[in-house]
Amino acid sequence: MKKLFIALGCMVMLAACGGGGGGGTTPTPTTGFTTAMVSGKIMTSPHGTDVDTTVNKSDGTWYMTRTNPSAPTIVIGSNSGTWSINSSGQLISTKTATTFTDVVLNVPNTITLVSSTSTGVTLSSNGNTVVYTYVDGTVGSGFTSSMLSGKSLTSPHGTTAIDTTVLNPNGTWTKTRANLSAPTVVVGTSSGTWSINSIGDLISTTTASTYTDVVLNVPNTIKLVSYTTTSVTMFSNNTTVIFTFL
Repeated sequence: MKKLFIALGCMVMLAACGGGGGGGTTPTPTTGFTTAMVSGKIMTSPHGTDVDTTVNKSDGTWYMTRTNPSAPTIVIGSNSGTWSINSSGQLISTKTATTFTDVVLNVPNTITLVSSTSTGVTLSSNGNTVVYTYVDGTVGSGFTSSMLSGKSLTSPHGTTAIDTTVLNPNGTWTKTRANLSAPTVVVGTSSGTWSINSIGDLISTTTASTYTDVVLNVPNTIKLVSYTTTSVTMFSNNTTVIFTFL
């Protein structure tokens, strides 16, 4: 189960996709971004009928996941990259990984702050203006044992199946896959070991699997993006996955 946790569309909070919905307060023009406006924030913006959720971590990295409100745990696509604020108060965002085929990587994008409120920010980039709304959740600096040990989680596999993963306190894990049309019928299994390294990354190794395309005994490093009381978003192999606690 190397995929155990394989957890901007237009940009990180950052580019300009169009549309948006802010809060109910009057925007206040500002001269530039501050770290407090960006670091540790989770924000959403519309992308057509979909929603982009961007997580800006304090270490200068960001992660974006695109979902549809009709299936909010199924990730349609994802971007990730780095962010910083220059001396002029502009946000500099660079995409370093993506699942979209039309995204150009490793080209810095300069974003200007239009206004800000307690509920979000309005940004301007590449001639477009986008409103981002802050949402509840915790931006994770790293996994802890109490967050995972003894927990059962589900995650979608495509749009027709669901994976259920059990993280045992002894450092082993098991995963079963079932089709949504027959949720009690197991169609595949994987198992392996898990641990948390010194910087809070989850290290998962698949040691057995019924799938022929799974590589065994190769450690996979998974980063914590964000979490709530009901779910956790993880990043690995250049994509994000949303897991729901049972």
